Amino acid sequence: MLTAIPEKVEKNEVRQAESIEMSRQTMQSLAHPRERAMQVQEKLEETQEQLRQLQGDEKETQDQLKHLEAEQKETREQILGIKAVLEHQSPQPSHAEVVRIPLTTNF
Repeated sequence: MLTAIPEKVEKNEVRQAESIEMSRQTMQSLAHPRERAMQVQEKLEETQEQLRQLQGDEKETQDQLKHLEAEQKETREQILGIKAVLEHQSPQPSHAEVVRIPLTTNF
């Protein structure tokens, strides 16, 4: 009977060690989803910040586009004005009136 006691103690220690290991693994598995959730939350916050920056960039780009379109319209109006002035000053020759100068070669 005395020899059975050390065996029971040893089995008890093995069970206790197994129990401690299972508890440790359980705690790790519980910690892992928390860590993953925190990582996902951080990534979400980063993505939201990037989205805000992109929306700001888009707004700025749209403002620049409107400004460029206004400049383009103004430039077209100036070109049409200049063209009208030039047409009144000297009429443009028609295609039939264009003088062709033959190229001559001296050999």
